Amino acid sequence: MKEINNNIQESYCSIEVSKLLKEKGCNLNTEKVFLEGFIIPFWKDGLCSKDKDIIVCEYISHTLAIEWLRVNFGIWIFAIPFDDHDWIGRIIKIDEIYEYDQLVHSPQEAIEAALLHTLTKLI
Repeated sequence: MKEINNNIQESYCSIEVSKLLKEKGCNLNTEKVFLEGFIIPFWKDGLCSKDKDIIVCEYISHTLAIEWLRVNFGIWIFAIPFDDHDWIGRIIKIDEIYEYDQLVHSPQEAIEAALLHTLTKLI
């Protein structure tokens, strides 16, 4: 029987994608934020307050970013396998399909590339 891997963690947007999401109006009130190069928990009444100007942007998961784009812009993003080792990002907006020529080595990299492309070229 195959051994089950339960050491799986959620994928998060890079600081670059997170800043772009913020510029485009994304404000999801996540529990973590980027703060001066660190990722820290967000406390409403504690050390890190959103009322201060020290917060760079929220630390947003790929799942939340994708859902935000779908709800607000009708854009769907997903990763598909290209071969045994490579993945490509796919973006669907209304009747348009965007595919990347650049192959990456994981579905997380494909999602990140698709998010970056969407935020810089499509909205």
